[in-house]
Amino acid sequence: MKLFYKGLKMKKTIHSIVGTCYFESFYAAKKYYNSQWSGQTTEDIQAKIDNKEIYIGKPEIKENEELAIDKDERRYKIITYK
Repeated sequence: MKLFYKGLKMKKTIHSIVGTCYFESFYAAKKYYNSQWSGQTTEDIQAKIDNKEIYIGKPEIKENEELAIDKDERRYKIITYK
């Protein structure tokens, strides 16, 4: 897993890194799902968004959390600190 993040607080101890169902773009979601299951159409991805299975854009985070993007999956990860 290659993470891309701005200003990660490396001085703190990481408690966990959790994957989310939030993607940085529709294209990223389509690319991710096509790499997992071939044949996913644009309509399939739109249905996932309409059914609130996945989201486009940044998720809300809490005070002790930071966002990172998994460079391979192009979806957001939430990093929590102890």
